[in-house]
Amino acid sequence: MCNCKFGDRICQMGLDNSVGQIITVSADNLVSIAQNKPDDYWNNGVITIEGESRMIRKSEGRNIKTYYPFFATIAEGMNYSIHRGCDKTFNNCNKYNNLEHFTGFPSIPFESIYR
Repeated sequence: MCNCKFGDRICQMGLDNSVGQIITVSADNLVSIAQNKPDDYWNNGVITIEGESRMIRKSEGRNIKTYYPFFATIAEGMNYSIHRGCDKTFNNCNKYNNLEHFTGFPSIPFESIYR
């Protein structure tokens, strides 16, 4: 696990803070947003609608699925803000091509057999 906060001065990744309006809303914590990004682009990020924030479980193009539903009723045309996130793993840092800023321990050796 990386010790950085995603997007801080050590990590140096851009959060890609974006705003827009909800296009469609469906069951299962799924909303469609204005920005069309590659699959998994918003994963582990946060979407905020009407002051309520939820962590993003999965993103596919315009579709955003959150871990938990919003308490408020979400409707088409509502404003949202969204930013990217990170699961803090070595593999995710590699996916972002940001390994030089990874501050975790990709592997911890087992007990030495030499004494």
